[in-house]
Amino acid sequence: MTRVGTRDDKERLDTVIGANIQNERLQRNFSREEFAAILDLTTSHLSLIERGERGATIVTLERVVKACDVTIDSLFVDNRKVRSKSKTPQTQKANLYKTIKTLLLTLNENELEFFIHMLKGIPLCAKQTNKPHYFSCR
Repeated sequence: MTRVGTRDDKERLDTVIGANIQNERLQRNFSREEFAAILDLTTSHLSLIERGERGATIVTLERVVKACDVTIDSLFVDNRKVRSKSKTPQTQKANLYKTIKTLLLTLNENELEFFIHMLKGIPLCAKQTNKPHYFSCR
């Protein structure tokens, strides 16, 4: 019987997947605590996964896929050497949209209604205060 994978293959794959999970978390500006709560993991377990010291279960991978709106195969691609540290404004805006989407998925119906009501008030507050970057409307 021929062996398909080795321990080194598993360790390399755990490292790649962990780095990709961490990258997805950071792109969405989630703290480790926030992301662990979304994935229903402890913070220490998520930390071990991100460092490649523990393998992510298929359930955890499914939760990452849903939370980050990525494909599962993207978590298996080794992007560690080609990652760019500079972010374009378009990339930052896209990441903000992804973060908002992920957060919205965690809200119940009442919280969503409140959020929509709050969003509708932002232009009015900006107009009244002449300060479009502040959300303090008195």
